[in-house]
Amino acid sequence: MKCDCKTCRYRYAQPRGWFTTKVDYFCTHPNTEQIKKYWKDHKIKKIEGHLYYGFDFDRKTTPKWCPKRKEE
Repeated sequence: MKCDCKTCRYRYAQPRGWFTTKVDYFCTHPNTEQIKKYWKDHKIKKIEGHLYYGFDFDRKTTPKWCPKRKEE
């Protein structure tokens, strides 16, 4: 089974506010230690687990820090 964020059950959509229709998408996988470690090691300054921002989820690839990639 291929890991795909578009169909993943851990993808979470959070609206930015009532004034916009854009949405932030996050990964809510229970293995957050791996995500935190990857973001810390690579000095990424965004919110941990952030996947995409926009109207529809259009991400075509799975991020390198995805815990489901390691499970496969």
